[in-house]
Amino acid sequence: MRGTKTGGAMISDLKKIFMFPLKDKRWWVKILIGIVPIANVGYILNILRDAKDGREAVLPEWGNWEELFGTGFMALIIAICYAVPVMILSMFGIIPGIGFLFKFISYIAGFLLGPVITIALCKYIESSSLSSAFDFKAIYSVFMANMREYLIIALIFGLISAITLAISIASFKSANSVSAKSAY
Repeated sequence: MRGTKTGGAMISDLKKIFMFPLKDKRWWVKILIGIVPIANVGYILNILRDAKDGREAVLPEWGNWEELFGTGFMALIIAICYAVPVMILSMFGIIPGIGFLFKFISYIAGFLLGPVITIALCKYIESSSLSSAFDFKAIYSVFMANMREYLIIALIFGLISAITLAISIASFKSANSVSAKSAY
């Protein structure tokens, strides 16, 4: 993504991104197989690699399971390495008096974590080198060049997460109140 896209072009791109799986006649089989842990992350990275290489957005066939698991495992390692500092920072949120500051900083860091991990994974799939996923200077450069788009996407996913969390909490409370009433 480049910072020169207009809002309409970006919406069009998002529509293409979310609709491309349905072009494939066997999309439901490929998505159903996608529930296989770790391999599905490798599969998503294959789609990302194809997009970065300028290939048409299609769902690739499931195959080469060893590569899918290997790539997926490396992606999880990369994501965990980026997430651990934010998790540690968040744990300091229990400190009386200044805990709120740590929670606030960890929230902002967590908000930015999605785009940063995405860039790191792109760097990894470009070179198949784990060290390129931790080339902080290159990752910072890509993030700053495309900051607007990354922040919009992070905001969208943040809102989706907040709504999902609110629905989960509401349904949990509802289920508990029904359970408590039926106990009497």
